[in-house]
Amino acid sequence: MDSPILVFSFFLYACVIIPTGIDNPQKIPGIVKIKNSDDSIIRYTHRYQRGTIKALPIIITTGIKKDMRQVFTEIEFKSYNKGIPLNYDTVELFNTRGDKWQWNVDNRNKKYIKKRHYTIENFSARIDSKIDDLLIFMKHQPIYLKLSGERITFKPLDDDHVESMTNILFFSKIMD
Repeated sequence: MDSPILVFSFFLYACVIIPTGIDNPQKIPGIVKIKNSDDSIIRYTHRYQRGTIKALPIIITTGIKKDMRQVFTEIEFKSYNKGIPLNYDTVELFNTRGDKWQWNVDNRNKKYIKKRHYTIENFSARIDSKIDDLLIFMKHQPIYLKLSGERITFKPLDDDHVESMTNILFFSKIMD
């Protein structure tokens, strides 16, 4: 007689306690789902990277391809330019410990988006196998971004931005 109640109680307890993977992105505060026109991919990022009015130079997203159940993580570098684009061919990240990450830009993965008064130069790369290394790298703030091409830009990333990238990297580890 108590058996159905016991089974139901156990089921309810398991639903509350056991994590549900991609169905519960709120394990890490600030994680939001990105709407896609393609239903075969579910993507997430951090709320700061979606909701800030700042033009962020780096955006990290993670997601899953439904048909293959394959988890992926991408890093996207953006340069906002009035007039002439940078035409950058190298992206470098530096931290205070002296560590450096470098990406050589493949023009096949680069896009130019023209807006009214500026051009967005956009390059993205997969970072699936480097998540742990990037998490260690980002512990040593401040982080600096250097885009090298016809011109060079070098700037520090603000703390909130680095924290949002770290949160999405942690979330991508949970999904995997």
